[in-house]
Formats: sequence, C-alpha cells, structure tokens
Amino acid sequence: MEHSLDLLGSKTDSEGVVALSGAAHLRGAIISARHGKADRACEHIKEARESGALIGRESHAYDTSFGPGNVEIHDVAVSLELGDPGRAARNGSSLRIPSDVTATRVGHHWQDVARAWVLSGEHSKALAALNRARRVAPQLTRYHPQVHETARAIALAERRESDSIAHFTAWLGIRV
Repeated sequence: MEHSLDLLGSKTDSEGVVALSGAAHLRGAIISARHGKADRACEHIKEARESGALIGRESHAYDTSFGPGNVEIHDVAVSLELGDPGRAARNGSSLRIPSDVTATRVGHHWQDVARAWVLSGEHSKALAALNRARRVAPQLTRYHPQVHETARAIALAERRESDSIAHFTAWLGIRV
C-alpha cells in the first residue's frame, strides 16, 4: 500500500489518480488501525478525506468506489478497529451516507455499526443496525460471517428468545 502511494506521488491531475490514492489511504487506515497505530490511521483518514474532497462524490475510476461517503464510513471502521466501539457506534449511527455510495459498502457499514453496538452492550441498537444492513444489502447481510457472529452475540447476551433476534437468526439460517 505504501509502495502504491509512492508510485502515485502527489499527482492530482486526474480523477483516477486521486481515487487510487484515496483508496490506498483508506486501506492504509484500516491496516494501521488493526496494528494499533492510531496516529498513522488518522493520518491516512486525513489524506483520504482531502482526496475525497477533491473529487466531491463517489468515483468509480479503476473500480475504487472512492469518495467522501466512503471516507466517513472508513473513519467509523477505524474507530472500531482501534478499540473504541462507543465512538464507532455513535458516529456510525449518525452518519448521513450519500446516495451514491454502493449498497454493499453501505451494508457493510451497518454491519460494523451493529458490531460496535454489541461491543458497547446496546443489543437492541445492534439489531436495528443489522436490519438496516439487511434492507440495503440483503444478500451480503445474510451470508456475511460477521453478521452471523454479531447475531449470535446478541442472542447469547439476551439469554432469552426475543421475537426480534429469534426472527433475525432464523432468517440468517443459524441456530443459537
């Protein structure tokens, strides 16, 4: 990822170059967060945000789906990866996602928000986020292992069969 950024340099002469650079910074932010490098993750988000502002919308150059909305979605994911599920849940729930962000990206965002709410102990809010993911990207939601894990965590935490979680896990085809 760093090598890709070096190859692109600071060129901003085309949407494709800006989108590739921004997408590389988003990947760098997630990688840095997973390695506990909060400062570096924040630098990548800052750089990606600047690239997103240059484009001003979601770009599909080189199949990146990069733009301001995707940057904010990744900012939420970085908070979650850095171990701050409360911030991720709050910011993710209040995020106004532009309509040009792909459905699968939006669905994955709501999956992350659900996981953040579970880690924050807010199971009803987690289930609401899973249902938002289901509405926007049903196939992705039904088959994503993270969704199954999150739904199980909700069900186990409740220690009782609530109609809503029982219905959701049945829809997923999993037993708890």
